[in-house]
Amino acid sequence: MNEKISDQKIVRHYLDRLESAILETKNKYGKLINLIAYNILCSKDDADECENDTYLNVWNSIPPNEPENLKAYCLRISRNLAIKRYRYNSAQKRDNSKQLSLEKIMEECGDIFLERNNVSDENEIKIIINKFLMELPLKKERYLC
Repeated sequence: MNEKISDQKIVRHYLDRLESAILETKNKYGKLINLIAYNILCSKDDADECENDTYLNVWNSIPPNEPENLKAYCLRISRNLAIKRYRYNSAQKRDNSKQLSLEKIMEECGDIFLERNNVSDENEIKIIINKFLMELPLKKERYLC
């Protein structure tokens, strides 16, 4: 039944501020909206969030907009939201692809962290660090903490 509803009727529901328009949009284009986001983000959770944000953006933009092609309108919003999320997720400081997991770090250098037998090495390191800190100008020393 909802698959047969026309885009013009759904847009009319948005213009009339009927919340059923969101459900009608979800029933008609939800899978496609989610697929567009998933193909960009490769994350089901992020794609689901983009899908929900798409419905919110469509709700907030109709009116004043009155799209002739609701499918293209929704997919463009979904794509733009997914690209924005992708850029956010892959920003240099948040890019998970360049981070090592704690397990991988422990696998590679766990013995360094776990081996506490050599107290003389630890004391040597403390002496070197303290010497370095004492040589720093006062301004730089403050920011080291």
